[in-house]
Amino acid sequence: MTISRPNRFYSRAGWASAAGTQTGYLRFTGANAGSWINLGQQQFFDRQEGTAVLQIDTTVSPPSAVITIFGGGVTGVPTSRNPQSCERIDVSRLSPTPAWQRLPPADMNFPRGNVSGVLLPDGTIMAVGGQRNGKWSADPQPVLPCEIYQPATNKWSVTAPMAHPRQYHSIAVLLSDGRVLTAGGIDPTLEERQLVISAIWRSLHPLT
Repeated sequence: MTISRPNRFYSRAGWASAAGTQTGYLRFTGANAGSWINLGQQQFFDRQEGTAVLQIDTTVSPPSAVITIFGGGVTGVPTSRNPQSCERIDVSRLSPTPAWQRLPPADMNFPRGNVSGVLLPDGTIMAVGGQRNGKWSADPQPVLPCEIYQPATNKWSVTAPMAHPRQYHSIAVLLSDGRVLTAGGIDPTLEERQLVISAIWRSLHPLT
């Protein structure tokens, strides 16, 4: 069975004010003590407003754990950002220290900042919403089609478009029946603030 642990994994991939370009993990040595250990640098380390998904596979022994990160990076220099790119790291074993791997030709079909990622029951990953340009841009260019990443073929496939943009402060979660629920998200350049719930790309009912 392949599962994720959303309550134990912080999926937002970076902030504009974050210092340094290394990734790392915290090893606890006591109730109030621990140390940070570097995992190295991604090829595109500016992941501001990108997202990440943790995939745990319990069908193997010991269980495997892989982190996939994609999107984000809208204002940095071109050599440090690529909002269409996807990178992975296998953290099943931390010694020797694992390294990030770029996944060409697994770039998404659209650049995505403020994107949400959902691990699906079959082990594929869905990218939901986001925009091509920065959220404060005069024209953020929201991305309505979702995409699904197939690890077996190392490709992204485009789904039908959503009815509403899902940008800044949007969410996407997997429901128990296998559907994906996405909600919220605004264009911060607009005065109107609307909140509409959608199931994958099928619109449901506005919240009141």
